[in-house]
Amino acid sequence: MTYTSAIAVVITFAASLGAQAPSSPQDAQAPVASDAAWSPGEGRGSSYRSALARAISSAVVAARGAGAAEDASVRARLRIVAEYDAGLQVFDASGARERAWVLGQLGGIVDDYVVASRVQGEGAAWVVRVRARVASVSRPAFVVELEDSGIGSWELERFEEGGLGQAFDRRRGRFEGPPIASYLRRSGLVKLASGQTDGAGRAQSRLVPSHRVVVTWQPLSVRSTLEKPNPARPTRGPRPEQLSGGVAEVTLRVEDLTQGVTPLNETLSIPSNASGAWPSSRLDAYVNELVDQAKAQVAQRIYFALSPPVVLRKWVAQGGAWHVEVKIPERVARGARAFVAGADGGLSSPDWQRVSAATLVGGSATSCTFRLEGLTDASKIDVGVTEVRPVR
Repeated sequence: MTYTSAIAVVITFAASLGAQAPSSPQDAQAPVASDAAWSPGEGRGSSYRSALARAISSAVVAARGAGAAEDASVRARLRIVAEYDAGLQVFDASGARERAWVLGQLGGIVDDYVVASRVQGEGAAWVVRVRARVASVSRPAFVVELEDSGIGSWELERFEEGGLGQAFDRRRGRFEGPPIASYLRRSGLVKLASGQTDGAGRAQSRLVPSHRVVVTWQPLSVRSTLEKPNPARPTRGPRPEQLSGGVAEVTLRVEDLTQGVTPLNETLSIPSNASGAWPSSRLDAYVNELVDQAKAQVAQRIYFALSPPVVLRKWVAQGGAWHVEVKIPERVARGARAFVAGADGGLSSPDWQRVSAATLVGGSATSCTFRLEGLTDASKIDVGVTEVRPVR
């Protein structure tokens, strides 16, 4: 799976399908705020709202630069404004409800906007000019439609130490824990679409999803090893039994609803990283730790499928070490202990290709700076292709 990212002055969008035009194609003037915090924007499109989305995009560029408008979450929300048309059936003629809906979809991108003019010219093309009050940090959350089967059960396979490698007993049990929605919600980077809850029974706001995420779990698999009898220390009590491993298997699919592509479709086997001795009496705690580890990794995979942590630029800093700026929020990066730079393979090498280790230097709400360690060939760092990922 390869991701590309190119920074452009104005983001282009597909034409809105079935979007409804205003009742009159004449210029529609609106009062324009004179506050210097408002940025101008102009957009053209085959429908009014595709032109409106482009105008807002150009206002974001004017206020915060092309990098902010190129952010994947910003592009996704603007595509919804440009293309989603089901809600138009309930919009009032004055446009007030449509404006409220647009502002709701663009939370975190613009705080307010006014349409200075809108003109439908020759060939049914629209030209829209706006003034927008761009949010101070244009980092909205991705809005997803989530389908999560949940982890409902576990299976314990018991083995004899030094045995033939076949389980002599199997035990099954039920598991109840927080859904993956809770992990996504706590990140602050993903919101659930309308009609869903956040895991605590609270309904989410009526946002249109830009992506669909399908998470299908298999029953959790755990192994234990029963200590073989010791003739030198005969005992009538039960032999010690230790938990010797566990794995969570999950199929993960992420669909981009606005572009009609599937950036992620894979099955993960996530082994337990529990350390130390775990007696079988602590099975519940072991399962809880494995589930928490698995769900955190799945939540991370979902986010990186939505917004790949690609290199935005590279340079040689003082001292001769190569540095890169990466599209990853600091709040995500701070949760990892180590990072590696590399890229998914292409036709000649389909597997992940590691380039170097990376050390976090600093970051912001939108990107982080890393120092590359042990980099032998700087030409292998491709802007827009190379990624810096946390080490699992």
